[in-house]
Amino acid sequence: MINCDKDTLAKILQGMKHALGQPYTTWVEEKVFLEWNVREKVLVVTADNAFVANWNREKYSAQWHRVAKEVLGDGLEVRIESVTEGTTRKKSVAKSTEKSTEKSAGKSTEKKGASPKPVSGKRTARSRKAPDVAKPRAEKLPAEKPQAGLDAFLERMGTLKQSSSRRRPVSRAAEVVRNVAAVSPQFRYGTFDTFVEGMSNTMACTTARQILSQPGMISPIVFYGDTGVGKTHLLDAVWSSAKDAGWNIQYSTAEEFTTDFFEMVRDAGKRNEFRRRYRQADLLILDDLQFLFNKTKTAAELLHVMKDLQRSGRQVLLACDRPLDQMAALGKELYSFLKAGFWCRVEVPDFDVRTEIIARLSQARGIKLTAENREYIASRFTGDVRGIVGAMNTLCLMSRTYGGLSGTSRASVQSLNTVDAGLVEKVLLNMTSDRRPVRVEEIKEVVCEMFGIEPDVMVSGGRARKISQPRMLAMWLARKYTRKPLAEIGKSFGCSSHSTVISAQKKVDSWLKADTSLATSREDMRATEILRQLESKLHAA
Repeated sequence: MINCDKDTLAKILQGMKHALGQPYTTWVEEKVFLEWNVREKVLVVTADNAFVANWNREKYSAQWHRVAKEVLGDGLEVRIESVTEGTTRKKSVAKSTEKSTEKSAGKSTEKKGASPKPVSGKRTARSRKAPDVAKPRAEKLPAEKPQAGLDAFLERMGTLKQSSSRRRPVSRAAEVVRNVAAVSPQFRYGTFDTFVEGMSNTMACTTARQILSQPGMISPIVFYGDTGVGKTHLLDAVWSSAKDAGWNIQYSTAEEFTTDFFEMVRDAGKRNEFRRRYRQADLLILDDLQFLFNKTKTAAELLHVMKDLQRSGRQVLLACDRPLDQMAALGKELYSFLKAGFWCRVEVPDFDVRTEIIARLSQARGIKLTAENREYIASRFTGDVRGIVGAMNTLCLMSRTYGGLSGTSRASVQSLNTVDAGLVEKVLLNMTSDRRPVRVEEIKEVVCEMFGIEPDVMVSGGRARKISQPRMLAMWLARKYTRKPLAEIGKSFGCSSHSTVISAQKKVDSWLKADTSLATSREDMRATEILRQLESKLHAA
């Protein structure tokens, strides 16, 4: 028998968290509790309602069995049920036990002669009545209310259910900002004042401002573009301005909308709250629309919400990371509805926009960059803005750590100081690389040149030392500088098995450890020096 304490049950829940990922929060966390019947070797997974129990049975039964087997061992049964089902089952077990006890008690009494068998062949009233010892067992099982039992168990586990909200509704917006600002004084949502406008995003910025002046004229409006180009910043800016104007706004991500929808389905009492929140908003803002791919029911609910808002002349603003022709996974009806909206692309920031972003970030972090340094950084980060933010954060911290601020002490970090150009180059060298991936053919070329052999000879399969040693060095470099699988590397060098590549790597490692000398085309050299020169040539290429 297994002694299953609360730590063991916690391991099962942790295993399910790893197995399910994001759905764990929706369908398991704070929605089920576990009981382990040691005698019958049954793990009972009890959900707080039938909807969650059915979902776990249909979708995650295999994961429950696998995780339970890993933690508790083989030969067990996993039973998934709701609190109500568990209570019904216990009642059934109690009745079955009572009947069995009656039957056995009757037989025992007859054998002892305590109650003579009636002539008619029917049992007397005394024989029909179950013995007194069976009464408490039958009466105790259903005595405790299901929810009370659930709360008691969770309290024992130290995880008593608590209501939580993942929203940032406008009614609590000021409180949210105050709470976050108390931790991080520089925190703020994006605004139009902090958004850097340029040729790459003029259309998107103008459209966002148009929403505030003429809401509902075109709805829905969808901002789309690559990651880190400013879509969420624009959503924040619209939200911030509309909030100041006193609008009733619902600002959510698609993941949060999905969570709200599931909670409404599970609890009919939340239906009115859900509809009030989403269908009575003057402005609905929804980020990361692509999260709803292949979520048929959630997408259908969003479609009904947007149609309701559109009929009443209210505004819907969405954002996603791909164009309309790649959004068919939302479902035919929602996809068709979105065709009637305005899709506005937010382009990757151009050079001028990136330069201005760098200037603002450097000022906010208390450092001063020359115009040349700003342009240098902007030329190295040509993708999303997050790379620029990371570079500025790294530059700021390194300047304070290593004294990179020219002519000043580390104590005066709050003042504006000019950062050395050398530090800028050092930071960017660590964060970016202009080198292309190394190819196997280049490795063959530099190795053959050092050992004075032809590439065809290297891959011929010859076992002579002057051929096998260069081949093993080339395989070692291929393992280090390419992402090709072992079998493909072996094939490139005329080997039939990937095990040859593994043996070559081990052999070269032993050369390096012993600093073995090898014969090159010019002279004998140590393995460490040979590899140093080979890697230098590869980097130069």
